[in-house]
Amino acid sequence: MDLSNTLLLVRRIHVFVIIIFVFFILFVPIQRLYLIEYKSGKILKSFPIKNGEEFTVYFIHSLEKTPWHEIYYVQNDDEIYLKETKFYSFGAGLPSNTNFDFSFDNGSMKIKNYNIEMKNLIYKVRDIIAGHVLLTRGEKYHLNKIAKPSTSVLFQVDKISLFKFFIREVAKIV
Repeated sequence: MDLSNTLLLVRRIHVFVIIIFVFFILFVPIQRLYLIEYKSGKILKSFPIKNGEEFTVYFIHSLEKTPWHEIYYVQNDDEIYLKETKFYSFGAGLPSNTNFDFSFDNGSMKIKNYNIEMKNLIYKVRDIIAGHVLLTRGEKYHLNKIAKPSTSVLFQVDKISLFKFFIREVAKIV
């Protein structure tokens, strides 16, 4: 085999490897936590998330004016479960008894081990009092900067291909 044939074979192998690599990368599934405008179905923002990973939504309770934390986790690729709540006062609209694990923790009260699937996890974005914040992977995201006040935001988890992610969110084509 002469040098030109060897170089041609090497080029063909490189092209084949690149094609396989691109094909593999484009169709690898990735899991995302989506914030969706409930009425229109428009994707407002998404975040990487894995099975078993937690995220928190915290806000100021509208009646008690005290912090409220709701901790969720992802299971089975697309299910969101409420894990626990943490709050700082009793009063109107707050639990007075529970069948779940209740404890006091550094001035707060916790209800743990809910493990309740949230089929439609929706928050109404409030600008004045609640100030909803999403905490995921150590980063804080203020919902009133992602959605307009009084917008209902649906939290949803989906597994999509890297290609679909690129088209939908990076190129904003679909």
